[in-house]
Amino acid sequence: MPTDIRIKVRRDSTARWLAEEAKGKLLSVGEIIYDTTENRLKVGRGDGFSETPYLEDDDTIYIHPEYPAQTGKPTTNETPAFGASFTVSQIISDATGHVTGATDRTITIPKAEATTSAAGLMSAADKTKLNNVATNANNYIHPTYTAQTGKPTANATPAFGGTFQVSQIVTDATGHVTSVTDRTITIPKTEATTSAAGLMSAADKTKINKLPTSPSTEVWTFTLSSGSTVTRTVMLG
Repeated sequence: MPTDIRIKVRRDSTARWLAEEAKGKLLSVGEIIYDTTENRLKVGRGDGFSETPYLEDDDTIYIHPEYPAQTGKPTTNETPAFGASFTVSQIISDATGHVTGATDRTITIPKAEATTSAAGLMSAADKTKLNNVATNANNYIHPTYTAQTGKPTANATPAFGGTFQVSQIVTDATGHVTSVTDRTITIPKTEATTSAAGLMSAADKTKINKLPTSPSTEVWTFTLSSGSTVTRTVMLG
């Protein structure tokens, strides 16, 4: 046979409920009480009677389910060393978003050192190498070249027909001198002719020296056999 189950809730007048509140008594969360003065219900929220609203006709009474208390990990700040482990909590929640459980998971900090093919921690040996490299330096090793001394090695004043040496340098693709070849330079001494420029001979210089510095000129008029005349300007030495 069906069992007749009746649930009774605490009930009292408004004045009595307020008197309880004045004594510091609060309504428990989810506790249902009845105000006989107002003929209305209230559902406790952990507050006093006066702070808890009455239920309205279309209110839904929600009673929060109970869940086991959980304490996640880590419980303190952690500063694990390389290669060390610490524990964290993997939470598990239900469809309402409430935490129903927590599973401990171990986290291990990696300590593998870097290699030429994989990233990793810097070893003490590599740190020592790095500290021996000057700031802004690079890993470039300059190739070795043979020392060279080009020519001329002093100021030169060669005579006409004389010679002196200069160096022809040869460089590689990086701009470094790889070799030096001596080349001979000969100063020309060919004298000038009526058809080619060149040096002034001593004889020509003697002729030029006999010419006046500022020669005078005269205008001469010639009468030809035909009876016509020709005027010419003549420079006198």
